[in-house]
Amino acid sequence: MSKQKNEQQFLFSDAEVKYQVRSLPQVQPIWAMDCSTLKKWKASIAKHQQEVRHGQSVQQGELFDLLSHQASTYGEDIDPFSLRLHNFFFFDRDSEIGSDSCLYFVIDTVAQILLYVGQSQKVNRRWSDRHDCKRYVENYKQLHFTHGIGEAISTAFYWEVPPDTQLRQKLELSLILRWKPPFNKENWQLWSAPFVK
Repeated sequence: MSKQKNEQQFLFSDAEVKYQVRSLPQVQPIWAMDCSTLKKWKASIAKHQQEVRHGQSVQQGELFDLLSHQASTYGEDIDPFSLRLHNFFFFDRDSEIGSDSCLYFVIDTVAQILLYVGQSQKVNRRWSDRHDCKRYVENYKQLHFTHGIGEAISTAFYWEVPPDTQLRQKLELSLILRWKPPFNKENWQLWSAPFVK
């Protein structure tokens, strides 16, 4: 054994044998933020959404033009937080979720934050395919895990929607403008879009 070991040592020079593996630099995800910043970010969103929920929301003229103001009043009787909650991963399991047209809401029930509003003609098909919101939720969950902060992501559905796609999209937009969920692109500039990259 020792003779074989000595022969192998001669196959390579000392410089080749004594190489060092350099570790790759730690790459921080674009969406990473410290614990304090994450808590402040969530508190700002929760404050706005609770004001909307309790009818105290004040719109700033700079943020909304007349069209968006009109759109934001459509659907104001829909409260995503009062709807029945379902597992966020409903699309991966047999579920009682229907396949009809609906609005859907992604909610962190621990923080009481509406993260995303969407609409679909066939919700089970929409979510079984690629959906960017899944990635945003993964990033959100990972950062919470990193900081030891609890979260519970659920999905709620609102089924009493117009069958017409354009009317459904108008209703979706009105809810996005009203609640300002951070994962919807219409609000990325407002909330800095930390999880969408």
